[in-house]
Amino acid sequence: MGNASPFDVIWFDDSKKDKVADAKIYQPALEMTAKLIAGFESPLGMEVLATLDWLLHKEGISPERNAVRMGLDAWAGGQKAAERKQRLFDDRLIELALQRLSSYKAPSTRCIA
Repeated sequence: MGNASPFDVIWFDDSKKDKVADAKIYQPALEMTAKLIAGFESPLGMEVLATLDWLLHKEGISPERNAVRMGLDAWAGGQKAAERKQRLFDDRLIELALQRLSSYKAPSTRCIA
């Protein structure tokens, strides 16, 4: 685990799937979540989705790249975290995450973060 990078994929262990078989009521939420994070399974991908979701739904940031950049500058986690996110989240990644979040139709307006 100590050698993990932000770009490593987080794999689901299919052999353990039967342990959650009794939780059928959660299946729709699990399937929606799987669709949302498809292609964003790395720690970096998960962080960008969660961060942008937070900015859009909790901070009221407009779903535009420049607004996201401004939101990252004012990140509540502090200046060091803000600088790290600005460095890791290039414009292409921000645009991809914004597209994914805008295409995701959740049954409620509650944020994922």
